[in-house]
Amino acid sequence: MRALVVVLLALLVGCSRTADSTSGAGACTRADPTCPAIVPSYANEIAPIFTAACVPCHYAGNPYAQSNLVDYANVHRVYGSALGQVESCLMPPASVQQLSEAERTAVLAWLACGAPDN
Repeated sequence: MRALVVVLLALLVGCSRTADSTSGAGACTRADPTCPAIVPSYANEIAPIFTAACVPCHYAGNPYAQSNLVDYANVHRVYGSALGQVESCLMPPASVQQLSEAERTAVLAWLACGAPDN
């Protein structure tokens, strides 16, 4: 029982990044992403976004998250689903800090390109 309480508290703390006026993130607007000529780099651009915005909830062992997004292999496994979730503004959920427009554009472009390991 104590372990369950610890996990729940960790989830509340880790998944409670709320948007504020200094975040630079606005309301999520549905997008129709396309793959650009210059594909965003997973290692340099996308992984840091996933680490900051997704991994606090999407990690191995979290019973409340369906996907583990801690590394490229796990992200690539669900990239089609992730594309749909981010594109339709379902992820990140409204209860946590939203991606900036630049972050969201980069993630959507990378996902639209097939989530390459670049």
